[in-house]
Amino acid sequence: MRQAGDTLQNALIAEKNNRLWMFESYQGSVMQVDDDSVVVTYLVDDDYIDQTYRKEQFIGARLPKVGDRLAVYVHIAELPSQSKKQTDETMKTGGTDEQRKHRKKAIRPPREF
Repeated sequence: MRQAGDTLQNALIAEKNNRLWMFESYQGSVMQVDDDSVVVTYLVDDDYIDQTYRKEQFIGARLPKVGDRLAVYVHIAELPSQSKKQTDETMKTGGTDEQRKHRKKAIRPPREF
């Protein structure tokens, strides 16, 4: 829950600092639920896109039911500037330790939003 609060706070700060470039949202329906995953079908630009989520991605591992309506919100913001040394190091290593940690928790393919 803390991560969701941090994400919302970062989006609000980015908007206040004129660094929010765009936002979008998609609504979908839960089509399939099993012990470890949930498939949600979103309507995106007149096309249906299936997104599979793992149980661990849901807060408290509480899964929705087939037919439940869900929404995904995407905020695209410019990050504050880094020094050239930090930027070079990030490019060489494929990200900071913190970025790699979050990647493991990110939505996994298919990511066709």
